[in-house]
Amino acid sequence: MTDLLQFMLILSPFALAIYLLVVKKWKADTTGILVWLFISLIAYILSTTIPDILTISLAGVVDSFKITLMVGASIFMITYMGETGALKRIIIFIKTLKGSHPAWQILFLNFGFGCFLVAIGATPVSILPPIMIALGFPPVVAVALPAIGYDPLTTYALLAIPAVVFTGEMNTLSELGILQSSAPTLQEVGMTFSLYMPLISTGIALSMLFLAGGWKMMKDPQSIIIAVLTGTTAGVTAVISNFLGIVTLTGILSGIAVIIVLGLFALSQGYPIINRTSLSEEDRHIEEQISLRRAFSPWILLIIFACLTNLIPSVFNLLFNTLTFPVQIGQFTIKTRLLWQAYTWVMLAVAVSFLIIPTD
Repeated sequence: MTDLLQFMLILSPFALAIYLLVVKKWKADTTGILVWLFISLIAYILSTTIPDILTISLAGVVDSFKITLMVGASIFMITYMGETGALKRIIIFIKTLKGSHPAWQILFLNFGFGCFLVAIGATPVSILPPIMIALGFPPVVAVALPAIGYDPLTTYALLAIPAVVFTGEMNTLSELGILQSSAPTLQEVGMTFSLYMPLISTGIALSMLFLAGGWKMMKDPQSIIIAVLTGTTAGVTAVISNFLGIVTLTGILSGIAVIIVLGLFALSQGYPIINRTSLSEEDRHIEEQISLRRAFSPWILLIIFACLTNLIPSVFNLLFNTLTFPVQIGQFTIKTRLLWQAYTWVMLAVAVSFLIIPTD
């Protein structure tokens, strides 16, 4: 088989997926199943036996549990916070963060807070639209702004996952002797990924402003300054966090950095950051039921757990390298790292918050 044919076979599943999603408007789950069948057919044609195909597929399913379980744990956390009133209390607090410039509102909420939300397992697309509508944005824009930033912000917040997966695969290739040189470290991989972030972040910030206000907002010097400040802050924070070896905290730190920098910028410009005039009687009643500190407790606990498990070398080495909880599937060894994965600590954060958030 020629190199060109091999290259075309490698790209063909991606081309099929793009065609089904973009042109035919198929759902992602249906597309995924069909692409898997297509890949299996290619493997069978290339003399891979059906038992081997099933074994490889099962190994892939088990290895993807780190994502599947994280999504499930995140939904559980948000549902719990919604049922206890904690999420409503947080939304009311965010409604008071108005500032006095539309670009500041847009990027503070959809970029800074949005990045932070994704990093701790929440979904901006479901949380932010009601807030944007309450701030006076049209429904279409209120939904589109979190959505346009969701994919890049997800990449941002979950930068650790592709970095960790890539590093693990390279280590496996090195152990098998396939990789001639030594495998790159997690920090090296994360740094390579993060170098693209400043430019990407600024582009996403500008696209949000264009979607909300068109060329009129894009021609406003103050809006451009806020967008560049937002993108640069997030991107540089990503580079610094990787340089310091805390790849897994990139999303949290970048989101917090944007929130702090935009807050300082608002103070320097004399913007009135807090504005409670839009709160209804129901909002004020909810404020009395639960304090902001209690409402934020699941997310605060999750951040603390993330720092403990990633910033303390001995703890990280124990959870990531020693307690790997391997699962053997055929010739594949899947290191589940059950006690290091984010979903474990999300569930623990929820469990501990049972003692903090008042319930009926």
